[in-house]
Amino acid sequence: MHRRYLANPLIERERHRKLAVFFGKHTMMARRFEEEPWQWNACGDKRRLADSLAKLDLLTYAVDNRQDYELLKYWNASERSSIEYYHSSLDALRKEPEKYAQAAINVGEFLSLTTNYDAAEALASEALAICEQYPNESTLLGEALQRLGSILQERGKLDEAVALFRQSLSLGESNRDTKAIGASLLKLANILILKAEFKEAASLLERALAMRDSAGDANSYRSLTTSLANTLFELGNVPEAEQLFRSALDQCERMEGRTLEYARLANNLGAVLYRKPGNHAEEAIELFRTAIEIYKHLLGARHPDTLQCVANFAIMLHVQGQLTEAEPIYLEAIPLLEAIKGHTHPIVLALQQNFALLRSDQGRYEEANAILLAGISNAKAAFGPDHLTVIQFHIKLARNHLRAGRRAEALELYQKFVPLQEEKLGVDHPQAKLMRAEFTSAFSET
Repeated sequence: MHRRYLANPLIERERHRKLAVFFGKHTMMARRFEEEPWQWNACGDKRRLADSLAKLDLLTYAVDNRQDYELLKYWNASERSSIEYYHSSLDALRKEPEKYAQAAINVGEFLSLTTNYDAAEALASEALAICEQYPNESTLLGEALQRLGSILQERGKLDEAVALFRQSLSLGESNRDTKAIGASLLKLANILILKAEFKEAASLLERALAMRDSAGDANSYRSLTTSLANTLFELGNVPEAEQLFRSALDQCERMEGRTLEYARLANNLGAVLYRKPGNHAEEAIELFRTAIEIYKHLLGARHPDTLQCVANFAIMLHVQGQLTEAEPIYLEAIPLLEAIKGHTHPIVLALQQNFALLRSDQGRYEEANAILLAGISNAKAAFGPDHLTVIQFHIKLARNHLRAGRRAEALELYQKFVPLQEEKLGVDHPQAKLMRAEFTSAFSET
C-alpha cells in the first residue's frame, strides 16, 4: 500500500502535512501529543514543527505527564525558534496572573531541559514574583519555588537553590501538605548531595522515606531510594548503595522498560561498580553503554545528562588503565559541560579532578598541576576554602607533586589536607582510609 499510494516523496510529505493539521485539532490531548509533532517532523516542515511545540496546552500536557523528554526530541529536530513563540503565547495570558504564572512555570521547566537556562530562570523568577502576590495559592507558590530552585541547581547556583527548597519545605510544613513536603525533602537532599553535605541529605531522605506512603507520586519510593543510594555511596557504604541501585533498576525495567529513568539508574550503578573492589568492569561497561544509548536517543548527544554519563564512562576507562581510550572522551565532554553548566558547577569540578589525574598518570605533571590549581580557585569561589571539594583538589595536587618528585610540596599538602578530609568524611570512610594509607606509605620514613 505504501508503494501504491505514497511512492512519490512529495505525496508522502503532503499526507503527513494533512495528518498534522488534522491531529492539531484533535480533542484528545494524548492522541494529539503523540501525533501532531511527529507528523510535522515526518513531513520535514521544521517551522510548523516549532509552531506546534510552542503551543502551551501541548507543553502543559507533556510536563504534567512527564513526557517533556519526548518534546525535547522534536525541539532538537526543529529550528529551535519555539522560544520566541512561547513568549508570544504567554503574553496572551498576562491579564490572568495566576494562569500566566502556571504557564510560565511549565515553559521554564521545559526550557531548562533544553539548556536555555537564561530564559528558563527569567520565566521562573517572574512566575515566583507573581505567586508571592497570591499567598493563598500555596500549591502554586510551592511549585514556583521548586521550579526556580531546580533551574538554579542546574546552573550551579547551589546556595540560592537550597534557600528556595528550604522555603518550599517550610511552606509545605505550615500547610501540612504531605506531597509538597516529600517533594521538597527530595529536592533539598539531592542538592545537598551535590554540595557534599551527605549526613544532612541522608537525614532528609530517611524522613521522606518514613512518610512515602502518603507523599504521592512526586515522592515515589524509587526516587527516594535512588537518592539515598547516592548518599550512602558518597558516605562510603558501597554494598548497601549497590543493593538499592540494583533493586531500583530492576523495578524500573519491569514497570516502565528502558526509559530515561532506567538510563540514570544504569549510570549510577555503573559508577558504583567501577569503584567497587574486584573486577566488575565488564558489567559496568555494559551499563554505561546502555545508558549512553538511551540518553542520546531521548536527549541528544550534547545534552548535559548525556555528557555526564559519557564522562562517567571515561572515568571508568581511566580507572581500568585505558588512558588512550579515556582521553578523547574527557577532552570532548568537559568543555561542553563547562559551557553549559559553568566552570564552578560540582559536576564540572569533579571531572576536572579526574582529568588532572589522567594527565598525572600520563606523566604530564605540569598540565595536571595547572588543572588542579584552576580547580582549587573555582571550588573556593563556589563553596569557600573549607569545603570538601577544595580539600580533595589539594590532596590530588599533593599526589601530583609526589609523582613529579616534589616531595616537600607533597608532604606539606598531605599533612594539612588528609586530616581535614578525615574530619569531613570520618576516619572509616574508604576514601579517607585510602588517602591516609597513601600518605603513610609515601612518607613513612619522613
